[in-house]
Amino acid sequence: MHFPDLQRLSLAMLPEITDASVASVGWHCRSLTSLELSHCPGITDRGLAQAVPHLHRLQHINLSCCNNITDRTLYLLMQHCRCLKTVDISRCKNISITTVDLLQSQLPFLENVHHKLIGVADLTLTD
Repeated sequence: MHFPDLQRLSLAMLPEITDASVASVGWHCRSLTSLELSHCPGITDRGLAQAVPHLHRLQHINLSCCNNITDRTLYLLMQHCRCLKTVDISRCKNISITTVDLLQSQLPFLENVHHKLIGVADLTLTD
């Protein structure tokens, strides 16, 4: 199925979402301006590497709590999503503050980068 005019999509909190799902979104929903993928543990840099080159109109992306996302995804966003205004990478433990700083300096329209607790291991207490 193709949704060439779809502008906003939320797949947040769906553990069934995989890299193949994200790649398909990129390929079939090229008009997206907002993409919510928070709390999707099956998403990695590999899936975003296949999707992001097709999402040139993207202005908002939420990847918070996606622990398999790394600095590589931020480099892809810098390269392909030049219209980004907001990025949420809160609680992404494999992202460095150095790359966040670079992202902020490279994207001309970027207004907000939410990056609480990046690069931090899960602090969940267990018995």
